[in-house]
Amino acid sequence: MIGWIFVISRNFPHHWDISRRHGFWDIRRKNRAIRKGDEIFFWQSGPEARLMGRAVARSDTYEISSSASRPWDEHDTSDYVDRIDLQHMPGGPSRQLTWAEIQKAIGSRALEHNGVIKVATAAGVATLKSLLTDSLTTDVIWSGADTTGPDWTISVGETLLRQHLHDRYGLNRQRGIGHSRDSPFILIFAGSQRGEEFGYDDGWNSDGTYRYTGEGQVGDQKFSDGNLAVRDHLNNGKNLRLFEVRGTSATYVGQFQVANPPFEITDAIDRDLNNRSIIQFRLSPIGDFYAPREPLLRPSPRPTHAFIALEANLVESYTAHLAGEPVERRRVEAELVKRYSDWLIQRGHSVGRNIITPPGESKPLYSDLYDHEAQELVEAKGSSSRESVRMALGQILDYSRRVDHRSKALLLPTEPRSDLIALLLQYDVSCIWQTTEGGFERIDS
Repeated sequence: MIGWIFVISRNFPHHWDISRRHGFWDIRRKNRAIRKGDEIFFWQSGPEARLMGRAVARSDTYEISSSASRPWDEHDTSDYVDRIDLQHMPGGPSRQLTWAEIQKAIGSRALEHNGVIKVATAAGVATLKSLLTDSLTTDVIWSGADTTGPDWTISVGETLLRQHLHDRYGLNRQRGIGHSRDSPFILIFAGSQRGEEFGYDDGWNSDGTYRYTGEGQVGDQKFSDGNLAVRDHLNNGKNLRLFEVRGTSATYVGQFQVANPPFEITDAIDRDLNNRSIIQFRLSPIGDFYAPREPLLRPSPRPTHAFIALEANLVESYTAHLAGEPVERRRVEAELVKRYSDWLIQRGHSVGRNIITPPGESKPLYSDLYDHEAQELVEAKGSSSRESVRMALGQILDYSRRVDHRSKALLLPTEPRSDLIALLLQYDVSCIWQTTEGGFERIDS
């Protein structure tokens, strides 16, 4: 067993809390020796030097992508190059320890290397663990003031039978969101019973918010009943209480409120394997909350891929899926995909979409169109601008790595400039656009 000591700078003691909140730690130099399952101990340097606590590595160290958030509040965080995902463990030091005691415990004069110290022996790791109290029995991350309140008697980390919760608060046992007009609480249930096969994708986001998928297992999810109650809970003076479900039991995670923005609309498949739009709420914890030992969201260890049919209400559903883009552009794109799919069907082609789950991820990607007869992967955009073409090119190159195809093409509402066509052809991507007569023309790669 190998362990490591991560040294927290005296200038940034609150980085310990940031790490617990986000579930990872960033390192300034590559250190690929740290592996999943290693024990990590945190030492606060400076005048108030002390052992802060421990964590278990949930991943090997990996390179931080350029688009990844860096929550550390230093002036310059660009020199952080490696990241490791962590599961912080309960408890803290049973007494104040000196650095000399730490060195004695690990049996060597440890040398710090960019804030990381190796504990090379199993005996050293065991000794450090023994210096931390295990008086806490659940993985509770303390993040704020107590918000239990006089009318709420369930403690953070407490596990109860789910049916008892429904009975206690007079809620429908068949719903993932429990609420009633007479109760000040809205109970929301996340975890294994909801089912990834219905498009549910619950878990912690990298920004410290919690991702919770709305109610509704078939068809597009709507803002009605429980989904409406969650969205409007602040205006209605209701408290959100989140539980993690394991079998027939539910563990209380803590009190939450909708973040800003409060939700996203994304694609998923329902239990009938039809494509649909779902609501994914973004929730921020208030006060203490419970961090499960195992993440609710289990990334796929290998890529997966399947075909799905185009839904009948293509324009309505597709427009909702593109909610992050300008309204007019997403309407044009949705109608363009519908017209081109109809045009292909009239010529004897069958069309669908690809659902792709990259390795190490759990949230699937959806292509815009797949022509089965031509074996052509198609990505559409509602504008022929350079910005749109460049975005689409990156998307289709990404999708094409996971989908068997003979050709790939970009679908646009009008003919783009010759320079953009040349860009597509350089990457073996054909260009399709709608003519003023209502047909379609193309230039093949």
